[in-house]
Amino acid sequence: LLNSCFDTMLRIVFHHEGTVITFSGDSILASFPVWNRAEKCGGELLESMEKYRRVVIMGKRFSIRASVVLGKGGWNHCIIGSMARAHLLTCGELVKKMADVEDTSSPGDLKTVSTDSESPPLPFQPPETSVDSFLSPGVMRLQPEYRPVTPVFIFTSHQGNTSGKTGALQELVKQIQVLLNQRGGFLHHIDDMHPDGTSILALFGAPVSLGNDTLNAVLAAMDISGLQPRDFTLRIGIDSGYVYSGITGNMRRKHYTVIGDPVNTASRISR
Repeated sequence: LLNSCFDTMLRIVFHHEGTVITFSGDSILASFPVWNRAEKCGGELLESMEKYRRVVIMGKRFSIRASVVLGKGGWNHCIIGSMARAHLLTCGELVKKMADVEDTSSPGDLKTVSTDSESPPLPFQPPETSVDSFLSPGVMRLQPEYRPVTPVFIFTSHQGNTSGKTGALQELVKQIQVLLNQRGGFLHHIDDMHPDGTSILALFGAPVSLGNDTLNAVLAAMDISGLQPRDFTLRIGIDSGYVYSGITGNMRRKHYTVIGDPVNTASRISR
């Protein structure tokens, strides 16, 4: 069901000449060459979700609803992380405004935000990376599954746009990566689509388990809480339980994801 939903959305995005920038759990961030393409895409996305509003699988009812936020204005992106694990980070006033509106949107909403600000500069030398830097370990061999995972959210709150603190955030991410590696964790995703900070999601137990995942997650969180970054305040949320994990998307664009109550709970605790 999830892959069918993502496949539908991606087909519509690509049909309107959109470029998928990143996945974040059950959402997609895309850019378009012209505004009217984005508008048409947003309307079609909401229409396409109607067929998922009432779905029956093996006698059980499921419902998938969506909201769409369109943004017009200046934004930027950069690569952050290391050769071992890298991410594409979006930033700028427009990104923060879109995140703020997204937080208050209801299923079926189509909202628009805009800003007059130009694309922010990024005075930051990106790390050396390769294609493998953006892939989850063993992800090409993984099958969709329901497995026990301990997600750890590290929420970094800061004042102003991330673009002015990208260098400091890069250093913090590198420190977090070292601590996660020592405890067998995996830095899964970095998300700047928040009105007041940046969210870093680490996983223990997925894509692979090294054993004692919950204990290792707690120890890693304690290690990370000992960091004292100058420009950020850290808040950490942890939960544990069974989640859906696997590849979502289609042949043109895929992403390894984890979706479930433990992920949502850990995120709320960190906020």
